[in-house]
Amino acid sequence: MVKIKQKSQQLIVRLVVGLIMVIFLLVGLLVGLAVNLKNNSLAAQNIDKSVAITSTVASLLVFPTNTAQATTTIITPTPIPTPLPTATKEPSPTATATPIATMPTPDKRVNLPGGKVQEEWSKLNLTVIYEPNSFGAANLGEFIQNWQEAQKYVRDRLKVETIFPMTFELRTDGAPDPLGLGVRGFSDVLKDRIYQLYDGSGDKDDRKYITAHELGHLFFYNKIGWGANIMLAEGIAMYASDEFLRKSGFITVHDFATALYLQKRLTPLTSISKAPEKYFNGRLLSREYYDISGSFVSWLIETYGLEKFNKVYPTANYNQVYDKSLTYLNDEWINFLDKRSKSQSLKFDPAKYLIDLDRVTRAYQSLYDKAAANNNILEQATYQAIDTARLKLDRQLIGEAEEQLRLIEKTIARL
Repeated sequence: MVKIKQKSQQLIVRLVVGLIMVIFLLVGLLVGLAVNLKNNSLAAQNIDKSVAITSTVASLLVFPTNTAQATTTIITPTPIPTPLPTATKEPSPTATATPIATMPTPDKRVNLPGGKVQEEWSKLNLTVIYEPNSFGAANLGEFIQNWQEAQKYVRDRLKVETIFPMTFELRTDGAPDPLGLGVRGFSDVLKDRIYQLYDGSGDKDDRKYITAHELGHLFFYNKIGWGANIMLAEGIAMYASDEFLRKSGFITVHDFATALYLQKRLTPLTSISKAPEKYFNGRLLSREYYDISGSFVSWLIETYGLEKFNKVYPTANYNQVYDKSLTYLNDEWINFLDKRSKSQSLKFDPAKYLIDLDRVTRAYQSLYDKAAANNNILEQATYQAIDTARLKLDRQLIGEAEEQLRLIEKTIARL
């Protein structure tokens, strides 16, 4: 009996201990549930407060009808959105991505008489002169990057191995010598010095083309010497730089010459080869002469090779080099344009394009004539508007260019 009684007592103790543990467990669960409910209540209150604050700020963001009185800058709180998957942007089929290089630090910086600044990069063999507080000064990094890409390409294309120091002067106005209104670049090959208009006109790709074009003049002079005529000199510079037009979606020299051919507007090469310098007064005003020269020289090199062109460049003796006259080569080139027009149809209407290009040229000429009578001071708003129309037209956005031109022509008539 004693043993049974002891066992009963032990069983009762165990049951009590177990019951106490269950009670503690239930209490713990109830406490945890209460804490969770309290946190959820606070979170809901915070959300309500955030909504109220956002609503209050939104009410402050209603702009007054009199915008002249709206002088207070209001900072909009940035919401923390739920993370979304990052979309991958497909590259444009016509765009060519160029890595943005850090501009190298110049070895020397000098303030020149008259206020201009000169910076030198000895490792690049490059000196750049510009006016402070100008477009060139603000975009010097862009120019250096363009120059590095252009000089490498042009050296390879023209097979130039000689390395020599050169100077670029970035001009803010095309009027002063040696540039003139309508001229965006000039190569003083005797001094290894290039003047480039860097006034904000064009875009980065257009300015890169100008840099490459002038480098074509400079490099080929250092390789061969003087060209026999301007047609060959401008032709080789266009050959050196036309790739930058193509990569940027601009109309190339072969496309342009093909459009002229289809519209029966080609000027004979015999006439262009004898043309005086005034007929090459900048591509903005003399597009046909530059691009015809560029197309012919490009075809000549693509067909017969650069080595033969190196020989004809200083002499223009086509019979001796090619055993053909310029007239005969002219006919071969026209035959090339004819075949090209049939095998590679143009992506634009040549008739409409050339008519609009004539309108752009006339607009430039009218603006320059008015500037010449006003101390060579351009009316900047109209100048930039014409420039925008030109870029749209050369990127084959003809409808947008025409709309711009209608406004320009009305503006010029009132100047």
